[in-house]
Amino acid sequence: MRRNASSAPISYHRRVGTKTNFSFRAVMNSAELIERTLWNVEIGGYVRFLPYSPVERSGLFGPSPRFTAWMAQYHYEIGNRDRADAIVRWIGDNSSGGRLPQTLIPATVIDRYGPEQRRAQKSKSGQRIQAGDRGSEVQDIAQLEELVAGRAAAPAGAPSVWAHLELLRALRRGDYI
Repeated sequence: MRRNASSAPISYHRRVGTKTNFSFRAVMNSAELIERTLWNVEIGGYVRFLPYSPVERSGLFGPSPRFTAWMAQYHYEIGNRDRADAIVRWIGDNSSGGRLPQTLIPATVIDRYGPEQRRAQKSKSGQRIQAGDRGSEVQDIAQLEELVAGRAAAPAGAPSVWAHLELLRALRRGDYI
């Protein structure tokens, strides 16, 4: 069911004692914050989180097709079809042989953090690097550098069934399927 600001449910705010369109406004504010902070300006797509802690910065991070598809669904839901179509095109353009990876690691991230990762990998010999999408393992840094050669990003992690499902949901909301 599609809603606009005038048809949003009115909830009673107990602390203040006033009626507000709290739930709709909260969703809109959250989506605007996600748009401003989590969109990757280098290659596009939405990242899962901003790497603030040392643990998060130690992993290679980048946009996730799964979370990007969620934003496409949101834009279809609010009637912003142009933005949703652009997001879906980005997802399709960044698939690898029709497969959506868990994460796309931008070449700039590999260049910036590659030497650090290589040192960490040598000291832990045999262990794999963690991608920004927590828990997903990626190839060693040399393989990532080969994958990214001449491209803006390298796919990391196994193909994600969840990303495919969320893309299908977005296409359904856009009335494509």
